[in-house]
Amino acid sequence: MNDDLHIDFKKEYIHLFNLPYNLSALITFLICIAFKKGLINLDEDLFWLLLCGMVLIILLVIFIFDNLIKKYLIKKQFSHEQLTKANKIGQYIAKISAIAFLAFLAMQLGFF
Repeated sequence: MNDDLHIDFKKEYIHLFNLPYNLSALITFLICIAFKKGLINLDEDLFWLLLCGMVLIILLVIFIFDNLIKKYLIKKQFSHEQLTKANKIGQYIAKISAIAFLAFLAMQLGFF
C-alpha cells in the first residue's frame, strides 16, 4: 500500500522529483556554453577537471535531495499548493534545461 502511494505521489510531482537532475543538467550546459563562447578562459584540461568535479558535487547533491524527497515530501509535510508550485518551478527548469541542451548542441554542430 505504501509503495502505491509513493508511485502515485511521484507521478503527480514528477518535475519536483526530477528537479535535481534537470538543475544539474542546466548548470552543466550553461558552463559548457560559456566555455564554448569564450566567456570562461581556462585551459581545456583544467576546464574538464572543473566539469568532472562539478558533476561529482552534483551527484552528491542529487543523492541528498533524493533522500530529502523520500523523507519529507512523501510524508506530505507540505501543503498541496506548495507542492504544486514547486512542481511548476521544476517544470520550468526542465524546459530551460532542454533549451540549454539544444543551444549547446547547436554550438557543437556549428550553427552559432
